[in-house]
Amino acid sequence: MGRHDHRSLVTTPADGLAERRTLAVEIADRLSQSIFLGEIAPGGRLNEVEIAKRMGTSRGPVREAFRYLQDLGIIEAVPHHGSFVVEFSSAQIKDLIVLRSTLEGVAARMLIGTRKDLTELHVVAMHLERAAEAKNGSVFKRLEWRFSRALCEAAGTGELVTTWEQVYRRLRLAFANITDNRTLSDRAGRYTSLAATLKETVPGEAEAAVRSHILSGGFAKLGVGVPEYLVMDKAIS
Repeated sequence: MGRHDHRSLVTTPADGLAERRTLAVEIADRLSQSIFLGEIAPGGRLNEVEIAKRMGTSRGPVREAFRYLQDLGIIEAVPHHGSFVVEFSSAQIKDLIVLRSTLEGVAARMLIGTRKDLTELHVVAMHLERAAEAKNGSVFKRLEWRFSRALCEAAGTGELVTTWEQVYRRLRLAFANITDNRTLSDRAGRYTSLAATLKETVPGEAEAAVRSHILSGGFAKLGVGVPEYLVMDKAIS
């Protein structure tokens, strides 16, 4: 047997399993995109047979895709009824907003306290302005995610990023069918202002600024003001 003949030892069943897993991930990705875009509403039932037919596959990979989405907290399985897109109450959404503001606020404190580079935040803020000018909402949303992720990554702790991703994903899902009445221009301006503030501030004020940014934006989407007890004292260091 030649040196390269080991490739022929890879079995057909293993190939089939790998392909099935890859297909399941692809199906999960396409379904999650539809959910996050609001094409499948919160509480909507996912029809396994219909999805398998639409994707041109058997029900096996679809079931695996459902399990992936359940693990991510995007859908939930109800015994004897099927799988449904997760719904969030107003109270749950407010909790997620507060959690996100806390995580990103701590990231900002760490970022400023350790004097990390803020270049990426300023670059993303600039692209947000451009997306707003072009009225490109889908690109704007991706850039919002990039700004927040860059903030958490720059803080230099993997655990913070992992926890933030879980919270952000659920919050994005919760907001999928809630209209943000603020203009893209107004929202972009807030990011530009925040990036400028972070450049010329101290750790405590950085945390307060980021928390305020997220709380005010999140509660505005719900059409309510930020509770006074959540407002952080900017003088804290």
